[in-house]
Amino acid sequence: MDTKTEPKTIQSDAAIIRNSITDPNAFEDIFHRHYKTIYNYFSRRVENEVIEELASSVFVKAFEIRKKFDTTKENSLPWLYGISSNILNTSRRTKNRYQVKEKRAFEFYKQDAISYDQNLSIDDKKLNESISEALENLKKADLEVVLLFIWEQLNYQEIASTLEIPIGTVKSRMNRAKNILENKLSINLLEDSTL
Repeated sequence: MDTKTEPKTIQSDAAIIRNSITDPNAFEDIFHRHYKTIYNYFSRRVENEVIEELASSVFVKAFEIRKKFDTTKENSLPWLYGISSNILNTSRRTKNRYQVKEKRAFEFYKQDAISYDQNLSIDDKKLNESISEALENLKKADLEVVLLFIWEQLNYQEIASTLEIPIGTVKSRMNRAKNILENKLSINLLEDSTL
């Protein structure tokens, strides 16, 4: 008698979602696989009190519309980010109870830098301030592309899918943001170097 167990194969998101059409409990695997990532997406954008509610609502919505998922795409994360973005935008427009605060990248950057800020030189502190100011100058749509690229580590195609925009729009927004950041930083760095 052979007691060997077969190694468990990991199903793609597409396979899980396909299976969930006939076995709704299968969708639980999508939740367990991606909840933390979606939670982190909201943690950088909203008040702590509503992160869990918004993150959970993404999976409720995804479950409701799972038949619309393009199962030729193996990874559902860009699709889930798209749902997250829509839920976030809807909550900002219609529900004051969410008290959504614009946790812009510069605010997150400042908070993240506090732990090591005391060890930085004066020049490094000025650079941190310059980066924060540069990020404040980005348009909301440009900033969202930058955040998806940096924080969520999505490639341009995944960002396009997430935001439901053409990849050319992603490239132009990224290029515009890059130019603004480079321009703002080089101006500030030149000013600092003249001190």
